[in-house]
Amino acid sequence: MIRISLSGVKKTFAKARADIDAEARLKMTPVVVALKQELVRNTPIDTGEARDGWEMKPTPTGFALTNDVEHVKFLNEGSSQQAPSYFIEAIALKYGKPLGLIVQTV
Repeated sequence: MIRISLSGVKKTFAKARADIDAEARLKMTPVVVALKQELVRNTPIDTGEARDGWEMKPTPTGFALTNDVEHVKFLNEGSSQQAPSYFIEAIALKYGKPLGLIVQTV
């Protein structure tokens, strides 16, 4: 019987995964920044609170674009004449929703 013992495989794969994730995040950053800028430009403005609420946060697998302003949900549902209903989804689809991106409103 032949017995092969490998050491350090788990560590090597963990490093490879981290390197791949870092490279993917680096490549998707310009797309996510452009997406965020378009969301900001297209968010209806009265006081500017909803427009200023967009944040880009890193996640383990990519990025999350979030807006925690309470009324942005209603703006996205069409409560403002300044933007069509579901403008957030329309913009995200335009960018092909990059893998690892989460667009979220609370």
